Amino acid sequence: MIENWFATPIYNKVLSRVEMESVQLSIGKIIEHLDFQKVPGWGSHNHSVSDPTFSENLFDLYDLSGVEQVIVRSVNEYINSFDYDKSFDITIKESWLTDTNKGEYTVPHNHGGFDISGVYYFLTNSNDGDINFVNPSPVLQTSKFISNSQYIKYKPKAGKLLLFPSWLTHFVNENETDSRRISLSFNIKLKEA
Repeated sequence: MIENWFATPIYNKVLSRVEMESVQLSIGKIIEHLDFQKVPGWGSHNHSVSDPTFSENLFDLYDLSGVEQVIVRSVNEYINSFDYDKSFDITIKESWLTDTNKGEYTVPHNHGGFDISGVYYFLTNSNDGDINFVNPSPVLQTSKFISNSQYIKYKPKAGKLLLFPSWLTHFVNENETDSRRISLSFNIKLKEA
């Protein structure tokens, strides 16, 4: 028997056409109401966000119930892949939109204190900055047997949803294109039901 004890699962899904149309419409309606600002202390080349304190929740401020349903369904798929013998109440605690323009990037960080974090790509040309997940076990880089990668990267794509453990350090490469990338990020807490 082979058991994968220290694997780090990342949920990678492009939404169906119907789901994507609904999510895009909901997010598109709120973008015009937001004032994107730089995050203090993260440098002038960092992206702008709808809430630089990361304490607001767009799901509480706007009617994003359709978006929330898609995320909760996806989180349930993600959780069920672990064969847990328990169920969870899923609560989106924080959420914000990120606006990344030419020359901007995201510094390495994690979302510790939460259980699952995620990103949904609203607007992208797919060449405006990959998200990189840093190998949480750097000692693995010394071996050719299992993994010698320092990080795993994913290209952004409109309609793509990524879910990952909140403790996983990640960053986004510089947007070297003339197009802006807009994404919805969020943090989730789980409570045993």
